Amino acid sequence: SRLRMGDGRYVRFWAIADIEGGAARSVVLMSASDPKRTQEMGPRDFRPEAFFLGSSRDDVIEHLLSFENVDVVLFRLTGRTHISAKQLGLAFSHEVDGRINTAFLFADGVQGASECVLELPLGMQFGMGRDEVRAAVGVPVASASDGAGQAMGWDAYLVDGVRIHFEFSQGGGIELVTLQYG
Repeated sequence: SRLRMGDGRYVRFWAIADIEGGAARSVVLMSASDPKRTQEMGPRDFRPEAFFLGSSRDDVIEHLLSFENVDVVLFRLTGRTHISAKQLGLAFSHEVDGRINTAFLFADGVQGASECVLELPLGMQFGMGRDEVRAAVGVPVASASDGAGQAMGWDAYLVDGVRIHFEFSQGGGIELVTLQYG
């Protein structure tokens, strides 16, 4: 099968639809092409485009489909379109304009995902504790904990107009990074 992208180009894919009550709840698109690598960058560099922020939905889907053995799942939830590639540890969302405004980078096993294939922003690594993040990045603009004095919770930073949200596991290490415009 072929998928027509917004600019008129076509990409090859296989599709499996999860149908319930006559309506597709989600569609899995599987690529048949060779893997490509993302743009290289240093550990302290922060460029929103390296995390696909501002990219068109079609470009992100095409890029994800360029990896072999990766299922790309699209679904709508609360007025937003979500794109998930759990084998790459990545998910994205956008609103009506079709531009990616949120990226999710998962640690291994979080929400059933593999570890993210991209380097984390600001030189962070999965498993780093809250104190390590704060020592490297500074005081967060917002934070929360579980209220029981545990390490679990999150810290948020604002970098070049992007909110970078580090979520910590009950064990205390980074398990999810969310990057969001606005």
